[in-house]
Amino acid sequence: MAALLLMTVLSVVIGRLFNSVPAQFQTTVPLGEYAAVELLTFSALNLIRIAWAYPLDTNSKENAELEELVEAEELVKEMVGID
Repeated sequence: MAALLLMTVLSVVIGRLFNSVPAQFQTTVPLGEYAAVELLTFSALNLIRIAWAYPLDTNSKENAELEELVEAEELVKEMVGID
């Protein structure tokens, strides 16, 4: 919750700074919009890079639980077949 609050406050501060740029520095080129697009693109590509490098653990706890579930299902099928 604190991170969300911090991000919100930072967004407002950055937005206010871009809106209060003196007239002599303002141009017809929308630098703020370009900066926003670049930051969003950088963040998205960084997240994709992290996800791509994330190791796939084939011996994880979830796989062990899945194997246990399959064994239990087979046991139940055998018991039902016996009756």
